[in-house]
Amino acid sequence: MVVLLALAAIDFGLYRFFRPDFYPGETLAGGVSHDLGRAFLHFDFGRACSYPGCPPVRALWERSWSADVHLLLGGFALGVPAGIAGAVFCACRPRSVVARVVETAGVLFYSLPVYLFGFAILLLFEPTFGAFPLPFFFHPLDSPPSCSG
Repeated sequence: MVVLLALAAIDFGLYRFFRPDFYPGETLAGGVSHDLGRAFLHFDFGRACSYPGCPPVRALWERSWSADVHLLLGGFALGVPAGIAGAVFCACRPRSVVARVVETAGVLFYSLPVYLFGFAILLLFEPTFGAFPLPFFFHPLDSPPSCSG
């Protein structure tokens, strides 16, 4: 909880620190405190003005939370068994070349930023430009989101 609160304070604080022109007449500490209260007590993260009509961020999350849950459950369903299997494999063959390869792959995947991995998956499997296009792969133009809000 402390880490979550600290990261949120840093995020809100950095934006207010580097762009004080967006918050005329507000102090840094008072503004960050207000932002944290809005976020944690009222689940209000402002508006997403990069979308037509500037819908509230909360509305966007409410519309797409199920995709996040599916990704989380899929990650657990694939990651936990694969991690346990890799650990058992490496424990049964300590210091072998194959175990070192599996350990190195595990460290690389653990350290890889998720956005970079997602971009690599798109480059490999996206239907219109991927190296190995899969017809069942998600395509963002199949169902454009409704941005009214």
